[in-house]
Amino acid sequence: MNKLALSEKKLPHEAMEIPLLDLTRKYRSIENELKQRWDTIFLSIKLFNGPNLAAFEKEFAAYCGVKHAVGVASGTDAIHLSLEALGISRGHEVILPAHAPAPVIEPVIARGAIPILVDKAVGDYGPDLESLAKSINSNTKAIIAVHMLGLPCDMGAILEIAGTRNVPVVEDASQAQGAIYKGRRAAGWGAITLMSLGPVKNLASYGDAGAVLTNDERLAKHIGLLRVHGQAEKYEHAIYGWNSRLDELQAAVLRVKLPTLDQDNARRAAIAAEYSHCFRDLPLKVPPQFPDRTSVYHQYVIESPDRDSLKKFLNSRGLAQACTIHNLCINTRRGKLGTSRFITYRKLKDTRGRIWRFRFSLSLRTKRLLTSSLRSVNISRRDPDRDSLAVKYSVVAPMHNEQGNVRALYDDIKGVMEALEQSYEIIFVNDASTDHTLATMREIQECDADFHFADLETNVGENWALLAGISKAQGEVIVTIDGDYQNDPAYIPDLLQALSKGYRVVSGRREQRAASF
Repeated sequence: MNKLALSEKKLPHEAMEIPLLDLTRKYRSIENELKQRWDTIFLSIKLFNGPNLAAFEKEFAAYCGVKHAVGVASGTDAIHLSLEALGISRGHEVILPAHAPAPVIEPVIARGAIPILVDKAVGDYGPDLESLAKSINSNTKAIIAVHMLGLPCDMGAILEIAGTRNVPVVEDASQAQGAIYKGRRAAGWGAITLMSLGPVKNLASYGDAGAVLTNDERLAKHIGLLRVHGQAEKYEHAIYGWNSRLDELQAAVLRVKLPTLDQDNARRAAIAAEYSHCFRDLPLKVPPQFPDRTSVYHQYVIESPDRDSLKKFLNSRGLAQACTIHNLCINTRRGKLGTSRFITYRKLKDTRGRIWRFRFSLSLRTKRLLTSSLRSVNISRRDPDRDSLAVKYSVVAPMHNEQGNVRALYDDIKGVMEALEQSYEIIFVNDASTDHTLATMREIQECDADFHFADLETNVGENWALLAGISKAQGEVIVTIDGDYQNDPAYIPDLLQALSKGYRVVSGRREQRAASF
């Protein structure tokens, strides 16, 4: 039986120490080599524009399959300098995803440009293509495509849309070093690809670091000037620029780590596959997969419609540090980023934007603890033969210690559903009852092929019990009803009648316990 436990039981103290990310593991594996390289640098005191920077730029460009790589001080600087090189200035519009991190938007605002936020695609971390196309106008000067969470965007579709209006595309691959799109690295598809190479990235420095990659020699030279105050030669400034140098110490770190990046990403993918396998039957959405894209799982993210309950449960199981939570779209944080004269929203589909993410550390230790915790709901696997049958209605009822109501509620629901003369199923969820509720459900299942039940080993409360039942449901329409028999199943046809008027959700309530709906 598959299980999903949401127990409040505390785990031993050592379980509480699992971090979201352990940066020491990689350091221990390269410590000796890195110290030797750093010793060489300190002996020469050549801290900027030295041999490690030049070598890293050459090696990283070759790895990414592009002609030019320019090391800069940070990912934020990489965006800012890229926009400046493209001529983005005050009043211009730049389209980018609404769920992008704040550091992606900040350089747009710093340039005096207007961020135009478009919603995320359904089933993908990239932009909604319809919203993207409709957001382009004569004032659109760039599109920033963000390869979120390690998964490349659908760059072919984005470039096609941008090409019809001659708008340059900037790729932000800060979370996708090494990712593959259509057989090539997720870099060099647009006019410019930029990356943050900070401490938590797949290819990570031990400080701030960034890179700009391009196949355009003119853009590469311009960004190379911008990063060093515009100096073409010492004290000869061809243009006004900025101070954004990738130092020798961080370049050395990146050079040491680059040869094992694919190996490190493969380990992430293997652990992510184990997560997805273990979560496959749960009421959670796991990261999507595509045949023409290879994710490097910068973060392993699940989506849940019930953030607070899941957060409370994970905290109780010692996973508070191993998971973090955030909104899917930045439009829910609008007040922190300024007024609408800075942020313009077009066709933001709020129902997509208010899904909650849980980010899990990609370690086998966390995986073992997390999956053993998240799989304690005894939900029988779906019968393949039953999947092929059309079911019109699914009636789901959660129950906890309702042995006196199980049979009576079942009989009443059965009578109501039979009268509708439509295909149906009845699903009861046993929320860790300690009486004979489960035994009665088993007796009913033996006699009725249209009755099914889910058995929760620990009491999780009504919301999660309902989700367990809904995840098992096959019906086109799902009806939920309390298992305490306080609501009469006779009202189900009335609610279904209201639903037929075009509503997506219909609910009944009573002003007083004895009153009608």
